[in-house]
Amino acid sequence: MAKVFLWFTTTLLCLVLGLGLILQLNHTKLQEQQSIAAQFEVDKGQSTQAVIQKLADQKLINCGLCLRVSLRLQALLGAKVGYAQAGDYEFAGDFSSYEVFNTLVRGDTVKYRITLIAGLTLDKWLLKLWAHPQIKKTLNVSADRATLYPALKKAFNLQAANPEGLFLPETYEFDKNTSEIKILKRAHNLMNKTLEKAWDQRGTTIPLKTAYEALILASIIEKETGVPQERPLISGVFTNRLRKNMRLETDPTVIYGIAEYDGNITRNHLKTKTAYNTYQMTGLPPTPIAAPSRAAVFAAVKPKTTEALFFVAKGDGSHQFSTTYAEHKAAIKAYQLKLRENYRSSPQSIESDISKSKASANADLPKE
Repeated sequence: MAKVFLWFTTTLLCLVLGLGLILQLNHTKLQEQQSIAAQFEVDKGQSTQAVIQKLADQKLINCGLCLRVSLRLQALLGAKVGYAQAGDYEFAGDFSSYEVFNTLVRGDTVKYRITLIAGLTLDKWLLKLWAHPQIKKTLNVSADRATLYPALKKAFNLQAANPEGLFLPETYEFDKNTSEIKILKRAHNLMNKTLEKAWDQRGTTIPLKTAYEALILASIIEKETGVPQERPLISGVFTNRLRKNMRLETDPTVIYGIAEYDGNITRNHLKTKTAYNTYQMTGLPPTPIAAPSRAAVFAAVKPKTTEALFFVAKGDGSHQFSTTYAEHKAAIKAYQLKLRENYRSSPQSIESDISKSKASANADLPKE
């Protein structure tokens, strides 16, 4: 009996030592690093076993069986074992099998980026979003405003007449197969926070009743100049005109109200009454006309104190500001009636601004 017990004890000890040695070798194997330069994708809903097999097949880990055994043992010992998160991964450098798998568990996926540019309309943004190969289209509408804007208004439960200007221009980082709506939700939240902060810091004498009115004015400021330091002064001019109940007379609002704008604003456009023609109406248009930047939003609520009531594009991206109508007429003669081939009112768009300047030069001069 004693011999049997001794044999059993010896055998059990050998098994324990052998198992310990195997587990140690298993652990050592998984800690060995190898140089990796590869991309890897985890599909949504893919099981851990399938992920490990795929890693082994692509030679991104040293031993698939070793990793399975290690994870199972960790689970038996009560450790929390994570799951690989869906997405695209990129490996470049030296990695152990543990490090590779933990990268998937942490979800350190490849991040894609897209920049939504200030001064563009929302329909233009959607075209850019839909053109990105890693962004998923979920809106089953075209980029035509007549169908797109009602769909977005419903999706975001907006009270505004349309969703223009309610999304902050910024560079957004996202994972593969992120929807355009998810990116726009982030942009919408950021704009709400930006506008709330700006409105809290607004000047006490600005002629704006609501934060939404500030957003409308900010969009006009954004379209009128590409020179950052001019924004507060542009805002000051529009603020003065609003206080005096003068028409804003700004071409970008007219253009926004043209159903099929071909890049050439005409005298007839300036004379046609629309909800956005600020040559024919006083006050602000009913909605923003583009996406204003943070700087434009703050400029709208913090205008620079000025006596100026007019400004005209000088052709280098900046503007000539005038206090009197006589000064303004002289500025028009100096800058817009002597157009050079490279004349532009904004650094962002040369051709459209040339046509805009020609139309303004040929149109009746603005009246007070």
